[in-house]
Amino acid sequence: MAEKYALGNAGNKKVTADLGYMTHTDTINQSYQITLEGKKILKYTTGTSKYKCIDKRVMWDMLATKPSDRNYLRIRRTYLIKYLSTTYHSLDEIVAHLQTKGMTEDKGTISDDIQGLINIGININKNGDTFKIMDNIIGLDIPDSIRSAGAAKSDLSLLNDDIRKKLDHIDHKYLILIDLGFDGTADRDYELQTTDLLTSELAFKGARLGDSRKPDVCVYHDKNGLIIDNKAYGSGYSLPIKQADEMA
Repeated sequence: MAEKYALGNAGNKKVTADLGYMTHTDTINQSYQITLEGKKILKYTTGTSKYKCIDKRVMWDMLATKPSDRNYLRIRRTYLIKYLSTTYHSLDEIVAHLQTKGMTEDKGTISDDIQGLINIGININKNGDTFKIMDNIIGLDIPDSIRSAGAAKSDLSLLNDDIRKKLDHIDHKYLILIDLGFDGTADRDYELQTTDLLTSELAFKGARLGDSRKPDVCVYHDKNGLIIDNKAYGSGYSLPIKQADEMA
């Protein structure tokens, strides 16, 4: 069935990625090429040409999951989606709109929210310094019980906001490390994200090991190496002398 929409083994393909501090070009040994039937289906999803755009159902629960203040984040992102569904708006206009809803946010937070919505498949078009959702979003609303009770931003989100302002050269997606560090139930994700930060952003080489009798993360740069043991505890972690000896 997949061959109807895309063909495999379309040959080598050069791909260029802008890493911020440099541009990297590499070759993918196996690539795929969309078929005419695939292009037709793609037009249905984006609503281009003569095709009516397929409605996208976005549910309230999809807009945040693990953070302790997930209801606050869901409310903010619901307001954002509904506002960007009307016409093009700048970040300044979005900030002002959220203030009318009792939410004080900066442009960096809104920019990250927009990127997050793009990452979950919402089609957002940028025109100059303005944004607009091109999809017809259905099924999204704030539950009456949440609307009446309201929601406040947690200390964890305030910490994220403070750190976000200081990240000029590192992708803001790594703010998830703060959430995972307080979570305590997603050890594997915490280790993988730690490894990705060091190898993708800080030019280390290495990998997550993470099995029994192995360190969680082992990376190196030139002749210097790091052995990392991730600990995800919201209330802090006291290092027992036995583990300190093991690390030494």
